[in-house]
Amino acid sequence: LPGPPFTHQQTPRKMVYYGQTSCEQDTERYLDVVKYVFSCYKKEVPLVINTMGWVKGEGLLLLIDIIRLLSPSHIVQMDVYDWKAMPPLTPEHVHFSAGLHTKGKQQSKCKQLGAGGVESWKYSEGEDMSAPQHKLLYVHPEFPRAGVAGEARVHSGILRDMSILGYLGHLQSPDVGAVLPLHSLVPYQV
Repeated sequence: LPGPPFTHQQTPRKMVYYGQTSCEQDTERYLDVVKYVFSCYKKEVPLVINTMGWVKGEGLLLLIDIIRLLSPSHIVQMDVYDWKAMPPLTPEHVHFSAGLHTKGKQQSKCKQLGAGGVESWKYSEGEDMSAPQHKLLYVHPEFPRAGVAGEARVHSGILRDMSILGYLGHLQSPDVGAVLPLHSLVPYQV
């Protein structure tokens, strides 16, 4: 990785000011924003989506909705140290689980093949084949204390400030003698 996001910013093709630090209060608006931003995606380049990290309760259900909406080819799921494990986001799990705004498919027509609690399935003849077809890459970090809440070296507020300063730095003229004061630079335009 080239470094923290604020060190390698690029001009966005499309962006939206959401205006909240959490989407918990208005998940439908959040999904509308995701659809709007995704509408400019050109399929010839890889797309990386970094989720907001809210994967407990309704956050996991919203993540399932987003996976269904965007149909990714790959999902990288990171396990977190000493935390109640989130279910692996396999294509089967996403297909059968209810999301926050979408319903999962019924398992009644599926033939269960169980071995050691691992769930697999086959489609019956004529059954809906629209199940997600992504590959799941499951990462379990081996670093001590990796993913422990409150143990971050740099807190999110500082990272946001650094991103804004990185953005404003790109607005400066490359000429050495023509440094503009911060108050003369226009931040994000809405």
